[in-house]
Amino acid sequence: FNFQVNEMMDFEGHAILNRIWYRGDGNELEQIYQQNAEFADKHKFWASRSTPGMDMRKIHTGLPGLTVKVLSFAVLPDMNEFEFEQPAQEQLWKEIEEDNKFYKKIESALKETLFIGDGAFKVAIDTTISEYPILEWYPGERIEIIQERGRLKEVVFKTPYMDHRQQYVLYEHYGYGYIRNELYKGEREVDMKTIEATRNISDWKFDETVILAVPLKIYESTKWEGRGGSIFDGKLDSFDAFDEAWSQWMDALRAGRARTY
Repeated sequence: FNFQVNEMMDFEGHAILNRIWYRGDGNELEQIYQQNAEFADKHKFWASRSTPGMDMRKIHTGLPGLTVKVLSFAVLPDMNEFEFEQPAQEQLWKEIEEDNKFYKKIESALKETLFIGDGAFKVAIDTTISEYPILEWYPGERIEIIQERGRLKEVVFKTPYMDHRQQYVLYEHYGYGYIRNELYKGEREVDMKTIEATRNISDWKFDETVILAVPLKIYESTKWEGRGGSIFDGKLDSFDAFDEAWSQWMDALRAGRARTY
């Protein structure tokens, strides 16, 4: 047998969709589903339009966002301390941890990893901001993970910039022993000096056993090899149906409300 299955969205597209479900704004849900109303999606509750004269209020229950928040609040208090071989290393980490507000960052990282699937921490050095290494969190839709023979080779961090109403994206390639930078305008690579924000950014080489990027994922993706799986995978249709049932129930309650004359 020969089957052809069309992939509707890539990892980044699914990450954006999951983020909108997490945010729980009914206006955003309706917009994204009506813009992507193809195949089975066109019959979903959030993609549908009411028959004229039979308009119904669409209500989002907030269940996806609540699920992520409850799981993260249950896990974070039990997070263990880091262990070090020497007291000096432990003291240095405490200073780095305090300077970066690490536990606040790990809270955001855990939530985004749950509903997006993965992400990565980037270690940056900028002495104009801090004397300590800066730990930056990038969610899954802003990174690419490159593997070689099933092993991590490189993490690409994507940072958008606006300059003179033009959009640019900085691609920072963090690999073992190097940091390589590329600036793109659309699909075209441009010089790093094109915009002020990237003018002074340069490539670096260092110890080839070290990579200054740490990917984070909890589940494995069933669609994209090497990427993390979202806790929303396989549940979006259920969330959509739950919103439909809840909206119809509230509509029926409103229609059956007693009236006085």
